[in-house]
Amino acid sequence: MTAADPTQPFGHSQFRKYWMHARTWKLAAVVGLLTGLVVSAAMTFVDWRLNPASMFHNERGTDWTVVTETALSWLGPVALVTFFVTVVVLYSIARIKSR
Repeated sequence: MTAADPTQPFGHSQFRKYWMHARTWKLAAVVGLLTGLVVSAAMTFVDWRLNPASMFHNERGTDWTVVTETALSWLGPVALVTFFVTVVVLYSIARIKSR
């Protein structure tokens, strides 16, 4: 066991040992965003096709406000959940590999 570096905060070496690199955060962000976009587009298209209560389109055309609200309501939560799940998975893989 090596002596602690007095210039570093307490526990700094352990923190740095398991801290993820910037590329890991970027990968998690890209995976979250792409998954959110795909799921959002798919669910919005399904809702537009099924057209419950003629909310999405009627004889006057498509109501783009409802389409946009639906897409954004899927995008945010799906992207965030996917981001956090990806971070946990990548962190776990990195920790297992470091053993």
